Amino acid sequence: MDPLLDPDTRTILVSEWGRISLFFEENIKPVLRFIFGVLGVISLFILIFLYGFYYPPEWIHPLRLVTVTIVWYLVIYELLSFIFTLTPYRAYLKFHKIEAFVVLVVLLQFFFEEKIESILSQQRTEEVVLLFLSLSQLTLAFGGFAHFLRRARLSLGKISPSLVMTGSFAILIFFGTAALCLPRAEARPIQLVDLFFTAVSAVCVTGLSTIDVSQDLTGTGQVILMVLVQLGGLGLMTLTVFFALVLEGQVSVTEKLIVKDLFSQESIGRAGSILKQVAYQTFAIEGIGSVFLYLTFPKELGFSQKELIFQSIFHSITGFCNAGFALFPKGLAEPYFKGSYLFLSTLMILIVFGGLGFPTVNQLLKKVRFDGESFRHRFSLGSKLILITTLFLLLFGWISYWVLERNFSLKYLSWYDQAFHSLFYSVTTRTAGFNTLDISSMGIPMVFVSLFLMWVGASPNSTGGGIKTSTFALAVLQFYQFFTGKERVDVFGRTVAENSLSRASVAIVLSMFVIFLGILFLICFEKPLPFLDICYEVVSAYGTTGLSRGITSQFETPGKLLLCFVMFVGRVGVLTVLLAFVPKRKPRRYWYPEEYVVVG
Repeated sequence: MDPLLDPDTRTILVSEWGRISLFFEENIKPVLRFIFGVLGVISLFILIFLYGFYYPPEWIHPLRLVTVTIVWYLVIYELLSFIFTLTPYRAYLKFHKIEAFVVLVVLLQFFFEEKIESILSQQRTEEVVLLFLSLSQLTLAFGGFAHFLRRARLSLGKISPSLVMTGSFAILIFFGTAALCLPRAEARPIQLVDLFFTAVSAVCVTGLSTIDVSQDLTGTGQVILMVLVQLGGLGLMTLTVFFALVLEGQVSVTEKLIVKDLFSQESIGRAGSILKQVAYQTFAIEGIGSVFLYLTFPKELGFSQKELIFQSIFHSITGFCNAGFALFPKGLAEPYFKGSYLFLSTLMILIVFGGLGFPTVNQLLKKVRFDGESFRHRFSLGSKLILITTLFLLLFGWISYWVLERNFSLKYLSWYDQAFHSLFYSVTTRTAGFNTLDISSMGIPMVFVSLFLMWVGASPNSTGGGIKTSTFALAVLQFYQFFTGKERVDVFGRTVAENSLSRASVAIVLSMFVIFLGILFLICFEKPLPFLDICYEVVSAYGTTGLSRGITSQFETPGKLLLCFVMFVGRVGVLTVLLAFVPKRKPRRYWYPEEYVVVG
């Protein structure tokens, strides 16, 4: 506004503009928002049609016209919302950063369309436009879900975080299966149960598969698989609340409580900062991992630049998320990977970081900083137990494989190859599921050791499954406490809470129960298969490891569905699944007389 205007004139102009903005907000914007919602649904269908179905070339121009119309409506809607906002412009931009970015990208695409077409050469420009539109629709979808959580005013009294977490994984599996059913996702006709199995395996970051994802899925199908692994690794609710934080700049109390439960925090005060750390930390590690994998990929594969970039990103995500999917017929057991030490070492680091858990990795990164402040950051008791247990299991698995497999899968390798691949197997057995050697040729002693490693699995708040390293550590400490006659479990100057010990005991018992029933079901209702192979398959599914002795594709539909259930329970957690459907009870204020029961 012109500073030379007198104060009365400025006041009149400001009040008039305020009335115009209020009229826009109350009368015009609701209509525009409704139209925007309808066009958003249309754009979503166009997006699914373009990337999921085959269509004749003459349909490209009409699709482009419709798409451009929708995109420009998006731009106009956002510009009008910005111009007639009732809040200060700076505050509006602060809470609508994503929308502003999308509008900026669309405008740049419009003004530099010819240069983009020349760079993309064979790529169709309408696909680029739809890519921009898909990004905007995804952000709006996450933002809309966050708005729903706020406006519905959900509380933990009405819906528990356990139910939210269990439901989010189930919803993700449903949409993942639907996406894999699209014609352009399949290189050959695939049965629905196999697509469902693949979606469950991806969302639960397992890696077991009844199909060859390198041959049976197209490029589109592999991208869908990668997205499902990423969403499953971080968790749908984590990403939803993260986008709510980015879009709105804050999260509601309900969302803070959900984050508190998801990451096992003692208070809700740091929910927003914890969520940002998890998301940024994940994308940073995966990004750095992609670069190192790109630089160390075996040259014998002969990939083009585009293929190499995709392969690097795909394996970085599946490595960090401990998913175990590889885009090669034999996984990483191909001959050109056996000597690729740098590539496999990068993958091992990604697996370990993903399996340690987000809070532990965050504390570890703070501790190793060289800024003179590292001494101020101390490991929590949980992180100390996780790091010590992880180190012990890695060394135990490494030495066990090296000693027990010298006359089996390691027989024809040199001593340093034996040492390296033994370490790789020790790392990947816990939750990742990558294999550089033939698992079916493994000796029986190492199979039993593998069952133990897969059963323990990864750490809490990580991308892996199993009973978790901290659960195993607490069980060992409780065992030690019992035999030394101590009244409580003390470690590192801290007393472990009774609630933590109880949850650890229950988790171990329930895991045994699920594994036993899974093995029993497969023995009774599946065709005869080697008993040890069935045990290996079920424990691998529960630990979301993804290793197999080659019988996964031989199961009939009941066996595949059973493994899907075991993978789901192993990823989400037995306790979480049970608590999701158990009503929250009010605390009792009375006790019955105590009585001793003979056990053992």
